[in-house]
Amino acid sequence: MLIRVIVKPLLLLAVCFLVLPGCYSTMQIGIQSSPQSNGGRPFYVMVRKADDKTFISEDYKVVSGKLFSYPKEKSIIEKKVIIPGQFIELSVKKPEDIDLALYFFFTDYGDNWRLPLHQPFYSQMLIDLGTNQIKRVRVQKR
Repeated sequence: MLIRVIVKPLLLLAVCFLVLPGCYSTMQIGIQSSPQSNGGRPFYVMVRKADDKTFISEDYKVVSGKLFSYPKEKSIIEKKVIIPGQFIELSVKKPEDIDLALYFFFTDYGDNWRLPLHQPFYSQMLIDLGTNQIKRVRVQKR
């Protein structure tokens, strides 16, 4: 009986140490689109490794060409389809060596179709999308 009393708390403590670092090594990105986003047609979001020089120098055509390139572009961490009016969530592993960028591939994109993500990364982000661009970004502690 005494062994159970000692082992259970130790086991719980070990699980906490194993699970908690994983929570801090990922970033949760919630994306809320409106029914009018992209004219009501599905579109893609992509997260990729990108420093400031890459982010600034690559235009929509160059970046969108990487979305379905073969062989797969190594800088892409995540890509997902957005259905207008629906909420999606991305769980992105935080790289230690480089910044990230978030791209939304609207058919008729506005000025805010991309977003740089600099280190240290936030733990959670909520992004609201408008008709053809990012409307609002809310963040939670780094």
